[in-house]
Amino acid sequence: MRTLQTILFTCVLILLLVGCKVEEVDVYDMENSQLKEHNNLLQEKIVRLEDKINKIEKDNLLTSPAAVEQWYEEFDKKFSLLRVDNWDKVSISKPGDDNEVTISDERIMTAIGDLIGGFRDPEPFGSGPFSDVPNYQYTFVKDGEELTIDVIARDIIRVNDEYYATSENLHLLGNAFLTPPPYLEGNIPIMTKLALSGYVEVDTDYSYGMFSSFRIINLTNALAELGEQIDYVPSELSEISLTLHFYFFGEKITLTVFNEKYTKVTNGVKEYWFIINDPHVFENILNAG
Repeated sequence: MRTLQTILFTCVLILLLVGCKVEEVDVYDMENSQLKEHNNLLQEKIVRLEDKINKIEKDNLLTSPAAVEQWYEEFDKKFSLLRVDNWDKVSISKPGDDNEVTISDERIMTAIGDLIGGFRDPEPFGSGPFSDVPNYQYTFVKDGEELTIDVIARDIIRVNDEYYATSENLHLLGNAFLTPPPYLEGNIPIMTKLALSGYVEVDTDYSYGMFSSFRIINLTNALAELGEQIDYVPSELSEISLTLHFYFFGEKITLTVFNEKYTKVTNGVKEYWFIINDPHVFENILNAG
């Protein structure tokens, strides 16, 4: 009997010992797996931090005064034709469209020169830049040389398969003189035409032009908010104090300000008359810094 009890006791003891070892092995495997996972996460963080450090070092290198100066020197060498403001002509068109407009007016040429400002490398845009404006193609010609740029977004151009970020107003040259996109065809309200014009020419004691969405929209807002449209032609008018010519996709719209309170907008054969108590508001907008 004692022999049987001894055998049973011995078996139970063996099972307990084996069970403890198995549990110890399971706990060890679990801890080892967790350590490996934690190590992998740390490695990923290290890689991301290294990428950030490399980017910061690269940005600091590229934005150093010497690097910026070198960048502009290389740009001026490659695209010196864009730095000229008295081209023989500038031709503008839409990709795939036979309609081409040639610009040779000196005032417009000067305004185009002011429009072409600083160029810089654009931020990465993955599969391609998204455009909320029509795409245009501009060709600059001077002394037999020519350079073509593609305006592919509001502030992105392509030159010889290289992309550059530039003035957000560069597309306004096409908006001023080429045909409108389908969504701007038909009976468009006069205020919309003024606001979406690409170019405005100022006739005062001296004439000049500008491609500026900021000025054009503010001029339109002043007329819309301060002007009271009337349905009659004033019988007595004072002298003209200011004349503005807006160019909306090939249409010329003239805004005439008289010294007293009347302002006239002419679009083809249509005339629109307004009363504005402050006739100098347009000059203030043009002269604002």
